[in-house]
Amino acid sequence: MLKPVNKIITAVLLTCFVVAGCNYTKRLSKGEYLVEKNTIEVKGDKISQGELQAVLKTQPNRKIFGKPRFHLWLYNIPDTVKMHHKTKKKQARIKRKNEKRVKKGKEPKPLKKSWKERRGNWIRNSVGEAPVLLDSAKVRSSTKNLRNYLFKKGYFNNTVRDSIGLDSVHKKAYLYYFVTTRTPYTIDTFTISSEDKKLLKVIKSASDETLIKEDDRLDIDVLDAERSRLITYLKDRGYYDMSKDFFTFKIDSTLGSQRVKLNMSVARLLRKDYDSDSTWYENHRRYLVNNIYIFTDYINNDSLVSDTSVYKDEEHEYIIVYHGRPSIRPSNLSQHIYINRGYYYRAKEVESTYKKLTSLGIYKSTNIVFKPNVSDPSNPVLDAYIYLKPQARQTFKLEAKGTNRGGNLGIAGDLTYRNKNLFRGAEALKITMTGGIEAQQLLTNQDESTVGGNIGVGEFKPLNTFNTIEFGPEISLTIPKFLVPFNVFKFSKNASPKTVFTADFNFQQRPDFTRGIQEASLGYEWLTEIRKKTQKKEEKPIATMSHYLSPLKLSAVKINPSDDFKTRLNTIKDPYLKYSYTDHILLGCQYQMQLNINRKNPNKDQIYIKWGIEQSGNLLRQVFSWSNQPVDTMG
Repeated sequence: MLKPVNKIITAVLLTCFVVAGCNYTKRLSKGEYLVEKNTIEVKGDKISQGELQAVLKTQPNRKIFGKPRFHLWLYNIPDTVKMHHKTKKKQARIKRKNEKRVKKGKEPKPLKKSWKERRGNWIRNSVGEAPVLLDSAKVRSSTKNLRNYLFKKGYFNNTVRDSIGLDSVHKKAYLYYFVTTRTPYTIDTFTISSEDKKLLKVIKSASDETLIKEDDRLDIDVLDAERSRLITYLKDRGYYDMSKDFFTFKIDSTLGSQRVKLNMSVARLLRKDYDSDSTWYENHRRYLVNNIYIFTDYINNDSLVSDTSVYKDEEHEYIIVYHGRPSIRPSNLSQHIYINRGYYYRAKEVESTYKKLTSLGIYKSTNIVFKPNVSDPSNPVLDAYIYLKPQARQTFKLEAKGTNRGGNLGIAGDLTYRNKNLFRGAEALKITMTGGIEAQQLLTNQDESTVGGNIGVGEFKPLNTFNTIEFGPEISLTIPKFLVPFNVFKFSKNASPKTVFTADFNFQQRPDFTRGIQEASLGYEWLTEIRKKTQKKEEKPIATMSHYLSPLKLSAVKINPSDDFKTRLNTIKDPYLKYSYTDHILLGCQYQMQLNINRKNPNKDQIYIKWGIEQSGNLLRQVFSWSNQPVDTMG
């Protein structure tokens, strides 16, 4: 007799074999061919097949487990001809009935598609995948895309030709692309120019980290990445209005031998006087942040209305505007703002503010707008406007589900209450009441069954009624700061310190025993960054570490076994199993750390390492030993 898990695995494998043997082209019309495979043969430098395949306009239908085209198989299940025929018959019947209804003065019924056609359309359009058919125009576009991609990678003299192989018997098409890269162009010299000498000096100060190196292959994507790097570098030094439109690359290929001179020029600002219709150029400016306005209950564009109140944070010089009672205490809100008055504009501080405010979980949207002071053009300053739109403070969620654990059927449900701003300091309270009933086999029988040992599922007597009840509350409270008796921990805003209280109780009642499990813990969460110094003596984050420390975890179990179950427990010789069905109290602690390493290319797989350590029971055992209490012999 197969176990339920084995049955599921067997069913999945059988489905895969059936799908693999299906004829995916049975519903194709005459002259239509299903694209089976793309093959790219490269002659010359080795280039990633994945990057080349990604630019092709025609991609074959998806596969699962490397072979069956499951989604295409689902698409082909409904017979569109039969479905349309049934719809026509159904609509004809409705028309005849409508004629009678109209004669009686009644409203005619709408013409609907048949149930089979509606179901078939849902399978085809929502789950299935339409067959990818041969299109010669898309093949030509793919060839052009390959040429353009190779050109961007420095292979200016590349050639690409395509070929199509047709299998008329099985109605399948095989696409071939033959690529010749030839010698790529490399960078002989790289220079930077600008009439804005002050800006040019700032850009050259970042040249040690440049992505463009002499003797490297000319790669347009690298040029774009270097431009983005410089824009970020300048925006973090006060150049608020810097954008890619000011950067221009010029390539001089007259040197020969596939060598080029590369120049990057940075244009000045173009100004225009609309009254006189005159234009002129001026140097880029570094902007200082002036006033910082925070609207905690932003509703529309009318930021300042009659019922607003203003709170001035003297320490950080923030101006907090709110309606009635603020959604969060102003003193708490300032801890989540990184933008500082009197300092140069820095894009990374704006990004950090976005992330921190979003992570609070109490705002539906966050919008930060900077407006230059136009009244005095000679004084380049920005006013910051932070618009916060709060979301619902309290929510309820009800979830019901069916369960099947090892063939034991049951029903369960969760009722969850959340308060995302309990004390107006972004404290998150979550209360969940869980409950369920289940029909389980007995662990003890009067005649033969025992606990543990080599007992198969067939030795238990099945039950047809629900005999197991399980319910209990779970409570957690997260406070966005460290709560400690003494202020010994000092964290930066980037650390995002949190204190987490958790408690839960679980009551289980079944024919063999009743058991109550209680757990409570106090935990602290925070973040740290691993940084390295660049050649310009600046610190650059290369990894992020998230920490969780629980100095106190208390767990208690109270069990009341039946007489038969107690008798069976006394007969087994497994101390670990026997201990799990006895009363006990555990006091312990836990530490977990997760390391996320920043990758230069975010499109590649990320690297993270997670580890932790936990101990329990030792402290209580030591206390019992000091007090000369009897020591149990079970563990």
